[in-house]
Amino acid sequence: METKHSYTSEFVTSTHIMDFQSALRPSGLMEIMQEAAGGNSDALGCGRADLLKKNMVWVLLRCQIFMDRWPTMGQTASVLTYPKQPRHGMYPRYFVVRDGQGQEIGKAFSLWTLLDIESRKSVQSPEVASSIPDNSELKPCLPGMPPMVTPLDTEPVVGLREPVYSDLDANCHVNNVRYLDWCCDALGIDVLRDMELANFAVCFLQEIVPGQKIRTELRRKGNLFSFSGMEGTTRHFEISGELRPR
Repeated sequence: METKHSYTSEFVTSTHIMDFQSALRPSGLMEIMQEAAGGNSDALGCGRADLLKKNMVWVLLRCQIFMDRWPTMGQTASVLTYPKQPRHGMYPRYFVVRDGQGQEIGKAFSLWTLLDIESRKSVQSPEVASSIPDNSELKPCLPGMPPMVTPLDTEPVVGLREPVYSDLDANCHVNNVRYLDWCCDALGIDVLRDMELANFAVCFLQEIVPGQKIRTELRRKGNLFSFSGMEGTTRHFEISGELRPR
């Protein structure tokens, strides 16, 4: 369902986006949110097909997600999304997750920018900026901005990831939702059998393309965690969050 100012997408949880405890995977939620954002952008005339004509695509810079509870197998839920006016080439977008009874169970704030697909650099587009509606009457569901992530000050568990076929998307780089899968892989089955993500923030710093070897560092401090990816001295992404018992 769409209006001039917002877009709502209903979904039913199914096996391909669930984890081994029959709860929605964090990356699955991000996929659903981005599909809703894409639907809203299409309705506003600045969707992927529109941007490709101008050699541009949307890329996610930062996001922060809070979940009171995660949908489980077979449940119906919905995502409401709405953009706010861009500033300095960054496009804020909010999300509210509701269960089948309409009760709010989660919320998120994201920042996007436009990427030139040839130069692989951020670009500004007055035409796209003008397509964003005036949503000043819609109160942000989260205050402030998605935070920059700082790794915890504990000894890391080091790993190595090299992009494979299933990591890549149509932009020929590691899709942003895959970083959440990498993070959950690092946290491991034993931890996630009894714990779930209560909230998390992701900063996307540099894209990752085929052939790169990414050193990952997982840090834990109680229920807090951070997960970083770098190649040499170049940091590609940072994730932080908090776990809670399922």
